[in-house]
Amino acid sequence: GAGDDKAPIIAIQTALDAIKEAGVPLKHHLKFILDGEEEAGSPHIGYILEKYRDRLKADVLFMCDGPAYFSGDPTLIYGGRGIISISLTVYGPNVSLHSGHYGNWAPNPAFRLAQLLAGMKDKNGKVVIKGFYDTMVPLSPLEKEALQTIPPFDEELNALYGFTGVESGEIPLMEAILYPSLNVNGLESGGVGKQARTIIPAAAAASIDIRLAKGNDPEEMVQKVIHHIEEQGYRVVTSEPDRETRLKYPFIAKVTTEEKGYRAARTPMDLPISKRAIAALRDYSDREPVSIPSLGGSLPFNIFEDVLKIPFIGIPIANYDNNQHQENENLRLGHLWRAIETFAAILMM
Repeated sequence: GAGDDKAPIIAIQTALDAIKEAGVPLKHHLKFILDGEEEAGSPHIGYILEKYRDRLKADVLFMCDGPAYFSGDPTLIYGGRGIISISLTVYGPNVSLHSGHYGNWAPNPAFRLAQLLAGMKDKNGKVVIKGFYDTMVPLSPLEKEALQTIPPFDEELNALYGFTGVESGEIPLMEAILYPSLNVNGLESGGVGKQARTIIPAAAAASIDIRLAKGNDPEEMVQKVIHHIEEQGYRVVTSEPDRETRLKYPFIAKVTTEEKGYRAARTPMDLPISKRAIAALRDYSDREPVSIPSLGGSLPFNIFEDVLKIPFIGIPIANYDNNQHQENENLRLGHLWRAIETFAAILMM
């Protein structure tokens, strides 16, 4: 949590202390919301906003989460993707079987799951599930123009992370993250390495997340995935299949969602408050601010948009290589100092 999400809290507090110590009067009434459940999908933030709707009225919401642009320049983000997660389990025999005695005869769920997942995308990484991109709201002319002004960083990222041949083909990263995506977080079946056994496993499971673009409904996107699985000949269930179900259907897949998920949201980049924020960062820094139409990650912008009816702008400050959500999450000190200056500029604008 060094960068996500302790750093912004400390930087904002430090900026406020510095402004106070300098005797600079604030021009605005500031309100702060600290959500300790954001990584769990913010299950209670909607209730809090509804309950304190009048107290939380405001002209704009600044959400201070996520990594700044790769160049390290001051960054403003005008939206975020939504998200919904799926657990998918495919079944074979009701117990693991000896691969020699039953190979070529008993169905292997690991193969079936691999084939099922592989059939959801083409070789270029495009999701082939029917209607997957249909409800996405097109980018505005201003958002398209903003994409053209973002300094390219794709080659540096290829070198850093050690791969080439990106899924998006000719589409750069900052545009690719504006589309809905289908991602496999992890796979599980049998064992590998020292845990490997010569078996046909009883089941194979995958955790999947769907990052949602503006216009996508979470439940509708899940139903599109379910319909695709059904079209491959599977009987889709929502709980462990009983003996009767196993003997009736040769292909069975369990699909569940742990959370409701939430939709994507974007603030227009040409609002007066959007222009004022850009001007504030431009005035304090000798580096040109980077304006990004949407964060690739997911934040509950939509809840604030629905309940408080106010525009929102993201101010991410962590270094992009901060190992977010991984071991050894970190924050570069230079980004912390710049974050303090960035927040001070916004608070005094």
